[in-house]
Amino acid sequence: MSNITNTFNNIEKYTIDDLEKSNVLASYESFTGTFKIKGHPDVNLSSPEIQKIFYLFKRIESNKDNDVIILVNEKSINNTQYATFKRRLNENGYNLTTYVISSESYESYAETEKLKSKSMDTEYETHDFINEFVKASVERNASDIHIEIRDKIARIRFKINGSLQIYLDWVDKQNVLNATRVLYTVLAQEKDKTFDETKNQQAIVPISIIDSKGKKRKLRLRLQTLRHLSSGVDVVMRVIEMKVEDREQEIDFEKLGYTNQQAKLIKRLIARPIGSTVIAGITGSGKSNKIKNMIIYINQKNNFEKKIYTIEDPPEYELPDVTQVPILRQSGDKDEVIKARILDVMKGCMRADPDVLIPGEIRDAETTNLFKSANQSGHQVLSTIHTTSAVGIIPRLEGFNLNYRDMAMPDFLVCLIYQKLVKKLCPHCSISYQEFNQKTSNTANEDIVEMIERFKKIAKDEEELEKIRFQNENGCSHCKGGILGRTVAAEIIEVDRAARGFIEKGQISELEDYWLNLSDKKWGTENMVGKTVAQHGVQKVFAGIVDPREVEREFMTIDQISLYRELIKNEEEEERNEDSKKAFTQISLD
Repeated sequence: MSNITNTFNNIEKYTIDDLEKSNVLASYESFTGTFKIKGHPDVNLSSPEIQKIFYLFKRIESNKDNDVIILVNEKSINNTQYATFKRRLNENGYNLTTYVISSESYESYAETEKLKSKSMDTEYETHDFINEFVKASVERNASDIHIEIRDKIARIRFKINGSLQIYLDWVDKQNVLNATRVLYTVLAQEKDKTFDETKNQQAIVPISIIDSKGKKRKLRLRLQTLRHLSSGVDVVMRVIEMKVEDREQEIDFEKLGYTNQQAKLIKRLIARPIGSTVIAGITGSGKSNKIKNMIIYINQKNNFEKKIYTIEDPPEYELPDVTQVPILRQSGDKDEVIKARILDVMKGCMRADPDVLIPGEIRDAETTNLFKSANQSGHQVLSTIHTTSAVGIIPRLEGFNLNYRDMAMPDFLVCLIYQKLVKKLCPHCSISYQEFNQKTSNTANEDIVEMIERFKKIAKDEEELEKIRFQNENGCSHCKGGILGRTVAAEIIEVDRAARGFIEKGQISELEDYWLNLSDKKWGTENMVGKTVAQHGVQKVFAGIVDPREVEREFMTIDQISLYRELIKNEEEEERNEDSKKAFTQISLD
């Protein structure tokens, strides 16, 4: 079992996850209520004061009910109540095991146990419950809240750094279902009249919370329900904080994860007064954040003298000196009505003397046609689209009835971007290549060994190889489980004259080959011209920013990347040529 060692106090500290992974508590159950110890006063283990200090678990088997486990908060190991209770257990012959739990893990567990024990008989208590888990999602930097309600049970999970983490594990469903109904029926806007578990429904939930520092934070939860089988429902809420952006803030694209070369290219291309930049990526890939930073940068570079319109469904940020036009939804609106409303707003913005238009997502032929009109009328346009590569934006637009000839016009398409977010290692506790090798030399499975061999093949030398870092799953005081947020991996295509020639003829494969051939064919450099999003991920590995396992999970094993195959092929050809030279020399000598 992994553990965290506090060398100053020589105390081993664990997390609740450690105990669950090692099945330490598998044969035990939490004891609450009055605990009787012969010859001593009763102890109320349901008391909030006691539960801040420790929890008691008793063995489930009746013939071993003297076997107990105490989980104690590391902050309370010198607490008198804890010491007295522990001493009395020992005096009365209890078989006692104690685990000191790190304060962060303990407090998270205590919070969950408190919610499990709640019975929400009033709407006020339900509101309180909603505020608790929404507040927790914000303070843990969750992008989404997942409520999963089944036949008799329910749980709540948070999407943090791209992974789902349990907030409230499987409990009786009633409290969670009540909270969901209040969220939808009482708090939500732009929705149907009532919450219906059997239908897929959407809503916007405006809500404010007071965080642990006493700061009021305004949120919008974008809610989507999905029916599960015959008796269940998922409620997924995207957490959007309505922050007012500072007009003077420094826009640093490198801090988002772009290389210096990519940042300079982005700034140069969006400085052009006409033409479109299209950003592609899956949901949750940072497209909105990228657009926000581009808007602020354009505004700053033009001394806030440009008229900028955004069309948003819903607005995600409050931007200075920008007119943000929301798409207003009403109860019972059908998709056709919403689509017509979007088109009407876009036409209105085009008639309102714009300099820069951000029409939101290109999602169908109608929005594509307006995207085309905005471009051809001489405006600068920033937009997003769903596809799987930068080159893939072209056939995607063509699929929405935008012909190749229009796309190939000068100043129509300026920049194509595809991006993804990958987990960023904590620089304070990440594990070095040498340390990881030593730890896994005897226990590494075949996949780990093969992964390390792949990276050995492409590292230019031992020095570059030793820059690779690995995740420390125990984490440290600076991070959560060795991860410190996420960083962008991106591929960026500047649409130049040659690229337009391939686009006009619909030669997508040739366009991709042309762009890839612009690469410097080096893995570790910051020059990302002609390099794919996966290759950018590998570059981050050699910079010690991202774990190599994360890159292969999110993209592909590196031997599947075109540059890898090309370089290995070249190395093999060089080896064959060298062997041929040696053989020829030997024949000559003979």
